[in-house]
Amino acid sequence: MHASRSNRSIDPGYRPRHRAVLHAVAFALAALLVAACGAPGNGGAPAGSLTIAPASLELGIGADETLVASLDGTPTTNVTWASLDGAVASVDTAGVVTGVAAGSTSITATSSGGATAEASVTVVACSAPTEIDSDVTVPTTWTAQGFGCTDYVVLSPIDVTDSLTVEAGTVVRFAEEAGLRVTSSSGSLDASGSAAAVVRFAGTQTTAGWWRGIEMWRTGSTNSSSLDHVRIEHAGYTDPTDPDDPAISLQLGRPGTTDVSDVNVIAITNTTIRDGAGFGLYATRFSTVSAFAGNTITGHGDAPVRMSARNSGFLDGASVLTGNTNDYVQIDGDEQVGTTGQINTITEPITWTRLASDVPYRFDGAARVEAELTVAPGVTVEFVADGELRVTDGGSIVADGTSAEPIIFTGTESVPGHWNGIIIWRTDEDSHSVLDHVTIEYAGGEPDVPDFAVYGYNLVLGSPTTDTSANALLTTLTNTTLRHGSGYGLYISHGSTFAASGFANNTLTANAEGAAHVSAQAARWLDDGTSYAGNDDDHVLLDATDSPTDNVLDDATWPALGDGVRYLVDGVIDLRAVVTIAPGVTLSFLEDTGIFAQHEDAGIVADGTSASPIVLTGETPVGGSWYGVYLRQARLAGNVMDHVTIAYGGGEFDGGVTGWVDSGRTFNLSVGQNPINEVAQMLVTNSTFSDAGVAGSGSGYGLYVSPGSMVNLDACSANTFTNTQQGCLIDD
Repeated sequence: MHASRSNRSIDPGYRPRHRAVLHAVAFALAALLVAACGAPGNGGAPAGSLTIAPASLELGIGADETLVASLDGTPTTNVTWASLDGAVASVDTAGVVTGVAAGSTSITATSSGGATAEASVTVVACSAPTEIDSDVTVPTTWTAQGFGCTDYVVLSPIDVTDSLTVEAGTVVRFAEEAGLRVTSSSGSLDASGSAAAVVRFAGTQTTAGWWRGIEMWRTGSTNSSSLDHVRIEHAGYTDPTDPDDPAISLQLGRPGTTDVSDVNVIAITNTTIRDGAGFGLYATRFSTVSAFAGNTITGHGDAPVRMSARNSGFLDGASVLTGNTNDYVQIDGDEQVGTTGQINTITEPITWTRLASDVPYRFDGAARVEAELTVAPGVTVEFVADGELRVTDGGSIVADGTSAEPIIFTGTESVPGHWNGIIIWRTDEDSHSVLDHVTIEYAGGEPDVPDFAVYGYNLVLGSPTTDTSANALLTTLTNTTLRHGSGYGLYISHGSTFAASGFANNTLTANAEGAAHVSAQAARWLDDGTSYAGNDDDHVLLDATDSPTDNVLDDATWPALGDGVRYLVDGVIDLRAVVTIAPGVTLSFLEDTGIFAQHEDAGIVADGTSASPIVLTGETPVGGSWYGVYLRQARLAGNVMDHVTIAYGGGEFDGGVTGWVDSGRTFNLSVGQNPINEVAQMLVTNSTFSDAGVAGSGSGYGLYVSPGSMVNLDACSANTFTNTQQGCLIDD
């Protein structure tokens, strides 16, 4: 039905009798002004061509419309506006024209260069608006009388439980604290205007927060609403006695609800939401924005948009989201329901688009990503304290930037550890995460109640557990910078894997603990094109503390890290495969650590050069500070040590690996084991063994070869032994 009106009848042919004469005069004046536009302005400077759009207006009394001035075809605000008859129509400094009394006049704009332009304005009387103070419970249509006249005044908060259609050009004003709320699965709001006849929802006073706004609570998944060519103004009223009452102009869904029936679907296009308190648009977890394009959200007391992480992929890259107190888009992670925090989960593929004017996303809380999250080139995501993204259970993050349009994940404060970082774990071979031309900075924080095994890193790949599913599979990490972290820039678990050439040309710098913390099994993924320097302590932590989890099971090459960066070894590295140690590598061993190769398929290829020797040393420069290198059954013919320095080994192992102390002997390097006759072989040349064994123990050998094991016959003479208690022994 159509809402009833009082005193609404208007003769379609009605015009003031003097309008034709005034139009003729106005057009004549406009012609003279246009002819003069190119003349020199103040000081003889060229004035340029100034125009006003629209060139003519028809307004109702009390209605307003905005004029736009353009200089040489480019919109400009550097003009002075004036009305030739302020008793008929007024104009403010922004070009907003308001009808005052019936009649006609002209509005002029003057540029700083002296160019002028004029628009004609006709003001007509309006019929009295219809007052609305009851809910919409049956199909209803609100119609327009035109001329920007106020058609309806909503006096109090009303609920819409059936379809409400608002015709093009309709103006609805709301009294203080009034609002419109769609609360039923059978309810909907269809406000479809046009460029020439915008639907307008505004306050009876032009005060931000004057009325509550429009709330779409429960419209159902098939009963969609739409806003096209709509203007929402002056909304965002909030109850001052209720701290949980949000200030929002357009709200989709109910904040904090766990009721999946609180579903709403809406299309928002060519719509302006402006001059409100709080947020312009708030989309909660169960809302669906089926279309979003060509909109403007500006002039709000907080941010233009707030939305749940679950449905945060609907924004377009052309809508205007600037001119607010906070020009960012807020994404909510955890949503509080009562006293229980519920992590917000992304369950459908979404894209975070690069927004106009490079407005950043601001992430508040934590969210699980269980589908593909695509982050467009050029996007910046800011995280508040304790914020994090956790990619898990088949999810992935595809942040594929470019050198010209990098992607940035940062903190709202430039403080290491401000947010927790990005965690990728429990992914599968069908969900490949990509980080290319990305910067992750100021992360490494830890939540008050940790619910995950690893924190303290900018980027975490996998989890240090025996659960083989708790890994990040086939990740690509290239051209990416991990910096200003409170711990290490990167963590890689034992089972995490990379795509072919999937780890390359990264920069891990300015981190408080070091460049990276990697399982010994995962060190095979590191490349020598990545920069690991510039941290508070320049090292990569090689973690072998969790056996058998950290055993080296696959053939690997440990590359030189460059710039004097060392590997710092924690734990005993148990080799079950062949490890090639590149020339120039330095392995620095913490106390009670070492390398142990007790399998036939295990081996070490440490083939240095005189220019790029390989160094295995103790982090503490004291004899016996680490165990040394023990080849127990490594029988491969390719085992080699050439141009290698091994120093400060020969510590006495106190359990776990039988025979580390071989018949009372300790060593920097042992080939084979005695007395159980397990043999190994290695070519040892041009190497230096120094400071073996605990001082005064008398048992420190630089090189020990057990009976039956094979080394080059000149092993004791082809190498250098300094400050070792026993030197070299090839046992018969």
